Amino acid sequence: MGRSRVGRSIPQVDRRRGTGRVRGVLCINCNSGLGVLKDNPDRMRRAAAYLEGTRGSQHS
Repeated sequence: MGRSRVGRSIPQVDRRRGTGRVRGVLCINCNSGLGVLKDNPDRMRRAAAYLEGTRGSQHS
């Protein structure tokens, strides 16, 4: 199995919801994150914007 295209933990095969077709290899944490966000690019962009907007805040 190859390396994750995003993270660095244990690699895992990523499959498309509904069809089960293989999309690639992601680390288990990133693959879980995609599932939590329902593979929805808009949710992912909002999550990224949130993280980018909180850089430098006192809370981490």
